[in-house]
Amino acid sequence: GFFFSARQGDSTAWMGDSLKAAETAFDVKLPKTVNLANPRIVVYRDGQKIGSGSGPEYEFSAHQAGAYRIEVETDIPTFWGGSRTVTWIYSNPIYLQGSTN
Repeated sequence: GFFFSARQGDSTAWMGDSLKAAETAFDVKLPKTVNLANPRIVVYRDGQKIGSGSGPEYEFSAHQAGAYRIEVETDIPTFWGGSRTVTWIYSNPIYLQGSTN
């Protein structure tokens, strides 16, 4: 299935969990059984796009306090030929809380 987690040393957070705001490694993995055309992983902090990459796996790091979440976009064929972009996955956030000072 879909996998979104954050790591700080020996601590791991999953969607809905919180960690203190510090250098954090985030991991995203898409289901291996799904064959999507060009999946794109988009990262948001507090509703603002902060990065993106192509699937099926993506890693990023962050240290600022905020709510981090993922959206996965893909292209699907249309009836008339061509394709259109749809959002396939909306994750729940992982929170980094507190001051980054």
